[in-house]
Amino acid sequence: MTTRWLAGLGVVAVLAACGDSTTGFTAGTGGSTSTGGGGSGNTGGSGTGGSGTGGSGGGTCGDGVLDPPGEECDDGATVAGDGCDGACQLEPVGQTCGDTLDAGETCDDGNLLNGDGCNPTCNFLTKVTELAVGVPGSILTSDGTYLYLWGQGGNCQIHRAAIAQCAPGSCAFTPFVGAGGCAGAPADGPGASAVLGPGGGGLAFGAGKLFFGDGHTVRAVDLGSATLDVTTVAGDPNRCGQLDGVGNAAVMSDVRGLAYYGGLLYFVDANMATLRSVDPQSGQVTLLAGQTPNDNANTSYDCATNLCCGNTNPGAPMNSPRYLTSDNSGSLFIVDTNGSAIRRYDIGSTTLSTLVSGVGYVDGVGAAVRMDRPRGITSDGTSLYFGEQDENTIRQIVVGTATTSTFVGVRGCAGPANLAGMSGGDGSQSYAGSCNAVAVAGKPQFAVGAISLSFDYGTKAIYAVATGNRLLRFE
Repeated sequence: MTTRWLAGLGVVAVLAACGDSTTGFTAGTGGSTSTGGGGSGNTGGSGTGGSGTGGSGGGTCGDGVLDPPGEECDDGATVAGDGCDGACQLEPVGQTCGDTLDAGETCDDGNLLNGDGCNPTCNFLTKVTELAVGVPGSILTSDGTYLYLWGQGGNCQIHRAAIAQCAPGSCAFTPFVGAGGCAGAPADGPGASAVLGPGGGGLAFGAGKLFFGDGHTVRAVDLGSATLDVTTVAGDPNRCGQLDGVGNAAVMSDVRGLAYYGGLLYFVDANMATLRSVDPQSGQVTLLAGQTPNDNANTSYDCATNLCCGNTNPGAPMNSPRYLTSDNSGSLFIVDTNGSAIRRYDIGSTTLSTLVSGVGYVDGVGAAVRMDRPRGITSDGTSLYFGEQDENTIRQIVVGTATTSTFVGVRGCAGPANLAGMSGGDGSQSYAGSCNAVAVAGKPQFAVGAISLSFDYGTKAIYAVATGNRLLRFE
């Protein structure tokens, strides 16, 4: 049994200028929750409570609030096997990958390569299954029991499906909250009658709630309420721009990519090209990174077009942040789609840096990495997984070494339109010949680009919504 790249992780990041690439940085490992993709995000705890036990450094394990130094993580639960154990210590993935099959590993082929049937962290065989076509929503998250969908195609409702009942070609989603119909102004109230917007702004679990981004607002579903009450945490649906404040005094433009960590909810404002946080208890919204001159005092942007100086100011450290995930050990990772970059925000040091960046498609380490148009992101606490929408692939970044490789798919090579109709329903059918000078025999392929991803600790699988509202599973 050998310990590989995970030893001794945890370095403070350095603030990077726009377009710079930070090489050789490492981040904490582990992870405690399923993560929402896309407006991602998400991310958040799959648990919604738990009395827990006190950590050695004080505080209460399982309350969703990180209390260092005794707690390395706190996902609001005290369940082992979800990335954060019952004593609030991290459970990193792949520590002994690359030698022989060890307990907890899905596979181990003796190397740390991707694309050979066992990924570099030995937790995926890279098997692809199409579960459903035409699912109601474009943003996805999971809690170990259900998959939740929100956004385009969802009829202004959040839907969910029981994971245990999903099979190749079949995954039945039913309305979870929202009156539906997309008629009328947004309105809070019991889940069945609350009026939601068209959505697509991200999903995240935390503090017993399911948070979602809805246009210019952050809203929440109270999972402990018998009627699944929906409330607006912050923002005003009739105002857009960027202004910190409490509750409806705060102004946002395009809320996306939610992630819950350490008692705070984080999100990116896509049009403002900023990262912000909101305290679910007080409703206080705070600008964290990406500020351009005067952004935080301006509330007069055109809500109809969502025009914003943040997208055009060359001094902005982010171009178009769209998706967000947390590793649940102090780092947030942001997909800067049009900036062709994955950024990292260190919550402890409050610094923004660039993990990998550069236009193109090159697997490698740090500064050598290039990406096309990343969309969607999730984390298993050790690695990041993101979709290359235009290239028909999903890629993996081992954060501790900034090593990026193609997780599944062959660049630019579209597989059959319907994976469920293939032999085995998992994309395992062999292909003859090559594509883009790459041998594709035996390699899974899919015809669509993933746009929202969620790693689910309950089933140890990645779920993704791809173009055409297709639901995929990666194992």
